[in-house]
Amino acid sequence: QRAKTDGRGPDTPPITQFIKTFESTWGQSYTPGGDPYSTLPNADILWCGYDSTWGAPVASIDTSDLSLIGFDYAAIMAALSSSSTMQKCELLYRGRYRKVSTGLDIKFITHDYSSFPGVIDAYNISGSPNTHLTFLSTTTLNIANNADYATDLGVTVGNQFKAGTRRGAGIIGQGLGDDSRGHIYGLNSINRPKLRFTYLGTG
Repeated sequence: QRAKTDGRGPDTPPITQFIKTFESTWGQSYTPGGDPYSTLPNADILWCGYDSTWGAPVASIDTSDLSLIGFDYAAIMAALSSSSTMQKCELLYRGRYRKVSTGLDIKFITHDYSSFPGVIDAYNISGSPNTHLTFLSTTTLNIANNADYATDLGVTVGNQFKAGTRRGAGIIGQGLGDDSRGHIYGLNSINRPKLRFTYLGTG
């Protein structure tokens, strides 16, 4: 603390708004049974529906395929340790590909995996029985090629990252029919997903 010169004791550090961004460190897409798609490690991280021309591994309609995005959660906890009031927690991502005439019905999720899981517990569109996943609200996402997006995950989620109880994010989507799918850029790109925290603190 800085010493005051008027004899009234040390200054209190001012409360300031900070914005800190963290790049993802791993990502993977999984089937509802929890098995990874071996063709997609750290690649496109939203895979919805079936694409006959691209030879997608999802050979059915209206599947519920999930993609996990991992971060250096210890670095996030350390960086946010001085925050006093969380204001916003956003997932930043860039659209990679969309092959539907309308939006994709998806849910954003958070998870507590501390490192890349080769196989995860089975899940359904509501998350259960996989207890590592927390499902947020459903939204319709209209992905456009090479367009940037920011989805606010909420103040509660931001505080969970600060506490280390949440360690990553993710997306679960449902294809809208034959040859319907959408991607966002994954870790094989300079456009990898990020988390952005806005908070009030002292440093």
